[in-house]
Amino acid sequence: MSNAAIGAWREQYARQMLRLDFEPLPGAVFEARVDMLVPGLAVVDNTFCAGHTFRDKALVADGDDSFAFIISRSRRIDINHRRDIAIRANEGALLRVCHEGSLGAPATHRYLAVMVPAKELLLRCLAAEDLTSVPIQRGSEPMALLRSYLASLGSHRRNLTADCMQLVQNHIFDLLSLSLEQTKRLGDTQMGAVAAARLEAVMICISLRFKEPHLSAEAIAREQGISPRYLHRLLEAQNTSFTEEVNARRVALARRLLLDPELRAWSIADIALACGFSDISYFNRLFKSIVGITPTSLRRARDS
Repeated sequence: MSNAAIGAWREQYARQMLRLDFEPLPGAVFEARVDMLVPGLAVVDNTFCAGHTFRDKALVADGDDSFAFIISRSRRIDINHRRDIAIRANEGALLRVCHEGSLGAPATHRYLAVMVPAKELLLRCLAAEDLTSVPIQRGSEPMALLRSYLASLGSHRRNLTADCMQLVQNHIFDLLSLSLEQTKRLGDTQMGAVAAARLEAVMICISLRFKEPHLSAEAIAREQGISPRYLHRLLEAQNTSFTEEVNARRVALARRLLLDPELRAWSIADIALACGFSDISYFNRLFKSIVGITPTSLRRARDS
């Protein structure tokens, strides 16, 4: 991109639409991507070449008093915002948009920016203003939950309905405020934001491990650092159970494999075992109860 094109991008897009500016380091190959993680939510995935993003005196005059919670997705990002700090991968920092400041790195860098209206954050964390430009360690449980929740939203963005957007946003704001307190352990709290994030983490873990024949609720709970009883309560609140979630994923995968013409050589037993079932008779009964026909009938219908 030519210097003229970069200048036009900065003036017409960055300053006018994004209400920020970016200055690449001399000699850097220009790169700037600003993507909404989930349409409708103020969570922005940013990638920039070597250089720094900033809000100067002219930009802060727009009157925006929001907070921006930055989560580094690079080895190090330097921040100059009321004080000089550095955050490393998966660490965070709270910035106030109405103050001049900058952040950047001497190499290509990436970070998430969660934008929060001042009234929303100050309602949850009265000390938010005093916590700006304080590194938030990645080891705290709320930070881990927030990162996990944001990652799952990015993966399932197409499944989010307009009706749940406000609820999701509130969960994000709640987790962010908990992260600012840098609490190490949350325990089996009933707080809505934490429960939602824990549930999402449990569902992701089940989705990753459901093909394990002897997968148990105890194993998932142990991996998530919660009690099996609390895991069951999380799922019961969604009118489901651990067994139902595992079986639903196994049967859905089995159905896809049975319909795959490239797997004609696979026996039904092979498919059942590949999906995590160790009892073929149980697999046949369960498959029929969920899909409506037996695995054999489905395969025949595919070939007819």
